[in-house]
Amino acid sequence: KLGTLAVLAVVFFNVSGGPLGSEQLIAYGGPGFGLCALVGFAALFSLPQALVTAELSSAFPDNGGYSLWVQAAFGDFWAVQESYWSWFSGVVDSALYPSCGAEYLYRLLLLLAFTAPNCLSSALVGRGLVGLGLFVMSPYLALVVAALPRARPANFRLRPTKFKPAAMVSVAYWSLSGFDSVSTFAGEVEAPHRTLPRALLCGCLLMVVCYVLPLTAGVLADEEWAHWKDGSLAHVAQLVGGRWLGGWVLASSALSNWGLFSSELLEDSFQLLGMAEAGLAPRFFAVRHPRLGTPLLAILFQLVILSALIGFDFESIMCIDNFFSAAAATLEFAAAVQLRRRRPAMSRPFRIPCGTAGVAALVALPIVIALFVCV
Repeated sequence: KLGTLAVLAVVFFNVSGGPLGSEQLIAYGGPGFGLCALVGFAALFSLPQALVTAELSSAFPDNGGYSLWVQAAFGDFWAVQESYWSWFSGVVDSALYPSCGAEYLYRLLLLLAFTAPNCLSSALVGRGLVGLGLFVMSPYLALVVAALPRARPANFRLRPTKFKPAAMVSVAYWSLSGFDSVSTFAGEVEAPHRTLPRALLCGCLLMVVCYVLPLTAGVLADEEWAHWKDGSLAHVAQLVGGRWLGGWVLASSALSNWGLFSSELLEDSFQLLGMAEAGLAPRFFAVRHPRLGTPLLAILFQLVILSALIGFDFESIMCIDNFFSAAAATLEFAAAVQLRRRRPAMSRPFRIPCGTAGVAALVALPIVIALFVCV
């Protein structure tokens, strides 16, 4: 069973995996607006998603997660849509991490290496991600410290060359969505009614800190932030700390890719297992390895799909991923309100401290954001 730290590590890698990739928030909106947008998105989308996940995962503490919520709220048809959208989004997302600048055969070898720990033990993945998360974030702490002597507050007053609010929303969604992921393996979590709310709420705060501190330090040290793109924090690290710090950030990024892949594969394989157990996918996907207890057939099925997807370019994969993820999130928020209406007496060991109208108000803006991302 996975404890609070292991679940928190899985949340970290499902949602973030570190600040690399968020640099365009600053380039598109400027330091002040970009950082405010990041914190605002966390408060207006990530926190409601974490609260809904905590409540419904405690009510449905089984593998399958949001597929089970939507099935209970809207029936089998919409449960199948939710299952397909969210599962396909996750599988497509997994294809991003072995595909950074490598040829196809090299990507395929990376894919096989990345998959192996999930075949052996979900607990091994969860515990391994705890140490990996600490290693991944350590060079960014060093970057913050090294940037202090070079800090130029005047850099905050510079303006972006191109203001792109719609692109900012897309990057923010990419950087701060995915808290619902832990629901899909709730059956593998120790005391989920206590563990999941703690891990999810701590995760929300952790994500904001992990983005805001390195990005702020980077802006203070680099007046060329208007030209930042994915991976620019590695350049900033070299600028303030020399080649050793730049190399440390790159090594952290490489290992972070494994963490991102493993946490996503953990979520998706147990979601497929839960779907099969609930009758929403072919029954053979519910088969576990007799000794290891891992959903081996579900993992291998995804491995076949990923072997084809890793040949696609980064932008195409991200576009597909964001669309299906946002569509699935919309159904999940609606299910939270519907279950409050239709099944008010259902056991909810963790309950959002407000009534049905309060839950509806809480998820209204996240639904609008998710639909905007889809468009």
